[in-house]
Amino acid sequence: MVILLLSQLSPGPVLDFARQMEARADFGQAGVEFYRYATYWPGDSLAPYALFRAGLCYGKAGEFAVARSVFTEYLASGYPKPEYARLEIARILLAQGDPGLDTLLPMLEQELPGDAARLRAWKCLAENDPGAAKEALRSTGLDSLARALDGFPHGPTPALAGALSLVVPGAGQVYYGHPGDAFMAFVFSVGLAGLSYYYLAEADRPVPGIVVGGFAAFFWLGQAYGAYVGARSRRHHLRENHMNFLKTVLFQDIYTPEFFR
Repeated sequence: MVILLLSQLSPGPVLDFARQMEARADFGQAGVEFYRYATYWPGDSLAPYALFRAGLCYGKAGEFAVARSVFTEYLASGYPKPEYARLEIARILLAQGDPGLDTLLPMLEQELPGDAARLRAWKCLAENDPGAAKEALRSTGLDSLARALDGFPHGPTPALAGALSLVVPGAGQVYYGHPGDAFMAFVFSVGLAGLSYYYLAEADRPVPGIVVGGFAAFFWLGQAYGAYVGARSRRHHLRENHMNFLKTVLFQDIYTPEFFR
């Protein structure tokens, strides 16, 4: 039955289907199809390309353990350019925060110094150290890429946003760019505090004054914490968008069929 099934398959449609799945961002299925091609026709000239792309697609699908296994298989297969399989394993280790990256990087710095520098730069960016990232790129002559990091956004400081709103309700929200939230925070905090003062000092009604004062304090502190969280979220959003842009600059997909010939 297996022999019959294999006899009915041909390399072209399998590879085309794998490419279609990858183009549709169905990376899990694309990885399966590329791996199928490399397994069924290991002697074909496109087998190295298919096996390598299988590893790439599994990595994009978040199946890092499978991706590492595929690239390890590539290394053991005797296919051309094994150093790039080690590079992709290093990228997976970086994505996982695996300390094994520090062991692999020295080897890559000998084989692929420019790509190793890109990895070090990305590691520094993930650690919020754009200065070290620039230095890593400049050390291998990648000055143009280093200049691309000049616009790395620092974003609002969460602690400062919280402190500002603690002093003046809504000030932290204005600081990180949400004036609508700032208006609501100011109105409710100051309004409740003023009402509490009225009950306590003017109307001589201590019980509602204390109750409203408790709500005022709760809301005042809550909006300060909200400013802290909002600034942190805004900072993360800015950096994530810039990191996604930098990923396209630092890491380009060069793995075409011709690359492996």
